[in-house]
Amino acid sequence: MHIKTKSFAYPLTFASLLSLAGCGVAPSNIEEVTESNQGIATAPSNSPAAIGSAPTSSSATTRGATDAEDLARSRAFVDERYRQSDVKHSFKTIFGETVDCIDFFASPGARALSARGTPIRGLPRPPAPPIGASARAQSATDVTFNGQPDDEGHQRTCPASTAPMLRVTVADIQSVGGMDAYLKRHTKPRGSRGPALSPPGAPAATPADLSHYAHATETVARAPTGSLWTSGEATFSIFSPPVPDNYDHDLSQIWLYSGTGFNTSYISSSSCTTDCIQSVEVGWRVEPKEFQGAHLFTYATANGYFSGSYDGLPGGLKWMPYPEAKMVPGQQLLAGTIGGATHELHVVAQFSAGAGWWIWADVDGANGSWLGYYPSSEYTGPMASNAQTFQAGGEVYNTESTWVVPMGSGSASNAGYGQAAYARNVKVAAGGQSTYYPPSSALSLAVEAPTAYGGTLVAAGGPPSSNWLYWGAAAPSAPPTPCSDLCADPTKVAVNGSLSENNLGTGSVCIETLSRVQGGNCGNMVSPRVLTVNGTSMPCNNSNWTTVPPARNGGYCVQTSAGDRPSAFVTLW
Repeated sequence: MHIKTKSFAYPLTFASLLSLAGCGVAPSNIEEVTESNQGIATAPSNSPAAIGSAPTSSSATTRGATDAEDLARSRAFVDERYRQSDVKHSFKTIFGETVDCIDFFASPGARALSARGTPIRGLPRPPAPPIGASARAQSATDVTFNGQPDDEGHQRTCPASTAPMLRVTVADIQSVGGMDAYLKRHTKPRGSRGPALSPPGAPAATPADLSHYAHATETVARAPTGSLWTSGEATFSIFSPPVPDNYDHDLSQIWLYSGTGFNTSYISSSSCTTDCIQSVEVGWRVEPKEFQGAHLFTYATANGYFSGSYDGLPGGLKWMPYPEAKMVPGQQLLAGTIGGATHELHVVAQFSAGAGWWIWADVDGANGSWLGYYPSSEYTGPMASNAQTFQAGGEVYNTESTWVVPMGSGSASNAGYGQAAYARNVKVAAGGQSTYYPPSSALSLAVEAPTAYGGTLVAAGGPPSSNWLYWGAAAPSAPPTPCSDLCADPTKVAVNGSLSENNLGTGSVCIETLSRVQGGNCGNMVSPRVLTVNGTSMPCNNSNWTTVPPARNGGYCVQTSAGDRPSAFVTLW
């Protein structure tokens, strides 16, 4: 690929500051770095002027040019996000990630809208905090930006009029395989179909998934008044399961979306031209190809998932960071453990006229804040002001479609609290209406790849613990018993030497034993009443049986049909 000279709105100086490690730029040269010495070459990319001394072989030429081009692209990407002079303060999260506080109007989203001819005239004004959400301070070990000093003494908070941005360095990009690999990690992998969808107002369906995706979701039908959703929220347990290191992911999230069409023209002839899905999404994800642990994310698409990106990076809708945010998309979160500590992420997506879709987040019920918003001008149709459908649940992406990627915590969905991942307190609102806790009649559960994954929906229809959805691995099948597929709820008995069941009554009977049975007899039964052992009819003439059927699933199932003699009996030994 030939890298052409490109004009930038900002001097290309910040990449050198952010990527000293492994980039060969000495600290003393930071201020003198220019387009030319960052590798944005004006000469052909395989020339000595562009990549250093001439290579000695054609293969080395190709490899060297490719490396130089990718490094140049990485540096340009970093510089186009924001420049050094826009950073007013920096600090580290409890996980060591660097957060830069930049002038809000220098953020990529604000600059993009300005270049489009629709500049933002003032700092954004968010909606009121969600009802019941907490902004109370928490301890110094909190994952959110609570003003406490980091390990270097820098306060974890941004000055007025500045917004937090998670620092991305050239070294970060190169560590995952270069620019293309990095961008791939921040877009929906090809083959995405989003959540399990149904027409608005209809029960969730379980259509055949596009390649590599599986979901376990609860869908809230359209608002009772017939209007559209303007807010949706849920509280998720946070886990960090062992996801294979292969572009796979495990995530928990909410979806607010309109439309039903997918744009999959990149893998098939299918391409929506009208009613394409437009969404706003937020939750946590685990993607070991890029980072360790569970990370907060936002995502949005306006064209049926043909394009879109996580955390406001290029390729998706413009993201407007909020200057008073106490978290930033992309940062690592505290994760719970199976049977141990529990941590929760509460997220809200809410439409606000004059701005767009705002995102709120808090962890463990504290230090909550609005994070920023996706402008309504990024959408067309209903999503420019409301959403047709709300969903919450889990998603996995499995490159090989072998469904070895753990969903949620990795525990079975019926393992319950402390084991399986969950979403609780699902709430939605339509227009100016009050918050709505959907009753069970308004919820529907859909699970894809059901042989691998499962979901358990517990709907209470009101606070404080309404609408629990557990998801994870498919519940393990109970081992078969002697009476499996023969009768339900058998009476379990033991044959200690012998067992006599007298006066069986006139109804049907089902008895199950795991004891060894070598013989038996039965009587006081008149046709058409019959007695069977493991499905085989036995003579009931008061005489001992000559043979006993072989054991079934480790035991014996004795059944009788209904009859008119209550004195019927069976004896086993």
